[in-house]
This record gives sequence, C-alpha cells and structure tokens, in this order.
Amino acid sequence: MKRQFRNIIIAVLMLAILSTALIGCSSKGGLGKISLVKIDSSEYVSKPVFSGCNGYGTATIVFNEEALIIKAIGEEPAAMTDAFWEWVALYDEYSSDISIEYNKENLSNGDTVVVKINVTGTAAKKIKSAEMKYKVEGLSDVEYVDVFKSVDIQVSGISGEASAKLSLTANSDILDACKFSIEPSYGLKNGDVVTVTITNTDNLLNKFCALPKEESKTFTVSGLEYYATAKDLPMDIVRQIGLQLVSEQQKENDEDANFTYSDVELYGIFFLEGKEDAWADENQLHFVIHYNMLEDNGEVKYSYYTPLYIKDILVPTDGNISLQRDDCVSLFFYDSPEAYTEKYEDDYDITKIG
Repeated sequence: MKRQFRNIIIAVLMLAILSTALIGCSSKGGLGKISLVKIDSSEYVSKPVFSGCNGYGTATIVFNEEALIIKAIGEEPAAMTDAFWEWVALYDEYSSDISIEYNKENLSNGDTVVVKINVTGTAAKKIKSAEMKYKVEGLSDVEYVDVFKSVDIQVSGISGEASAKLSLTANSDILDACKFSIEPSYGLKNGDVVTVTITNTDNLLNKFCALPKEESKTFTVSGLEYYATAKDLPMDIVRQIGLQLVSEQQKENDEDANFTYSDVELYGIFFLEGKEDAWADENQLHFVIHYNMLEDNGEVKYSYYTPLYIKDILVPTDGNISLQRDDCVSLFFYDSPEAYTEKYEDDYDITKIG
C-alpha cells in the first residue's frame, strides 16, 4: 500500500514538471507555436453589395483592414513615445503585407464573385489568408431602347454652307436625358454624311438601367439649294435674255441722234465660277454685248464690249432656276475681248456657253 501511494506521488510530480516545461517552451517560442491560433481575416470583410444592371453590375465590399491589424498588434500606444513609433512601423509593415482582390465590375446574375485576402510576410505569422465566394443576384435587366426612331436632323442653308441641328420627334425621360453629338455639323453640302452619336450611354445605364439599341445613326444631306453650274442653267431662257439685251441695246443706239453705231451683236454668253481662294462671287452669268461707235467716215471710233450679268445663281430645291432680264446689271464696259477676259480670269474660271 505504501509502495502504491509513493508511485502516485512520483507520477504527480513528473506531470507537474512536464507542465512547467511546456509552459516555458511556449513563452520562449518553442513548442507553444503549435497551439497558436491565427486571426481569421474573412471576419473583417463585409458581404458584397451588388448594384447596377445585369451584365453591367458592380460589387462593393468593405474591408476593415485597420481593425484586423489592431487585433494582431494591439492598440495604438501613447503618441510620440518610442513604443508609438515602433507600433507605427509595425502597422505599416502589416498593411503592406495584406491585400484584397475581387472581380467587381461588369457582373451578371449568376456570376461568382471571388474575394481573396492575401496575407504575406510578417503579418502572415498572426493573420491567415482567406477566400470567399458569393453568387451575384438581384441585378435588374437592361432595357434596350430604340432612341433613333425619334431622332432626325434639320439641315438648313445653301449646299456647301449649310448647318445641321437635332430634331426630336417624341418626348420621353430617356430621350430627354440623351446627349447627342453631330459630326460634321457645319459647311454641309448635298451628299455629305452626318453622324449623330449618343455620348452619355453610361449615364443612361446608371440612371434608367437602359441602353440605346444603337449608339449612332448616319444621315445623308439632300434637298439643299445650291449654287448653279453651267449645266444647271435653262439655256432656252438664257438665250432669250441674250436676244432681249441685244434688242434693247440696238434700240438705244438707234435713238441716239448724236452718234452712229454699227449693228449690235451678242458677242458671247459666259459662265464664271469663282475660284476657291479668290475674293469672288460664287458664280456669274455674263451676256457680253458688242457694238462700235463710228466716225463720220464710217471708221470705228470706239469699240464696246459690255457684260450684263446675273450673280450667285441658285438651284432651288425643286430644281427650277428662275432667270429674268431684270436680274441683269452692268457696271463696266471694255474696248476689247482681251480686256474683258483679263478683268475676270484671275478670280474666275470662265466658260463660254453661248
């Protein structure tokens, strides 16, 4: 009996000694490391909040890194002490060792958002990395709106100088919220292609969860009146005006009792188009009337080449040019065809049409 009691006492003493040794090892960083429990970083991350529209959704997550680090290294010591600066240095080291990443944009219902907290370096001794997965849900479907069914452009002015502005044929909150660009919008001519583009689709998506079916549409400019070329002129009317001018000049000469003139003739009908870089009208239609003033002996005393002209002739939208004798004006006369030509050839391309 005494022997059993003694064995029990010895066993208790050995257990006490072993416990003391284990406690000592733990305080010195020995075997105690085996039982160290790391902080779960996932407890400092919120569940994602999903917002936006299906296919364009975003995930927002709050990560309380500060609370996690303080849990690991303790509260901030009194300011400006040695312990404080040591704590700040350790805090910065932990912060650089911890990162979070997750797919946060262009999400659709049913997608999986994977949140990873990566812990490395010194911080990994007390904090463990984590990975969480969340299913995306609750995003509204996008409405696709045919915006351009209610969009047109109005082009006004003369071809080559016209401008375009937007014209909306209906009203709606989405249509009113659209911002449009028009390119080009000035200096337009028949045949030009104008592109109208919606420039704020992101705003429409965020505000209405809606997108246009098309972001842009093209329009072809047509129906503008334009400056005539020689081929546009109604030549039957042009010739009639020329004959009328000859008749009028002949009558005027016949009624002049002081001088004698040779027969009046239509020297030519000319169409002048202003050169691109010249200070000139767009076009001029010239009826050049020729006659001579005679000496008493019948010799030529003076020779006259008088251009009567109509300027800036337009082709209206219906294509019918209106020309009248009363549109003609005359400011100069010349003593030779060469003098007439030299007057205009620097600024105009001259074509004889009759």
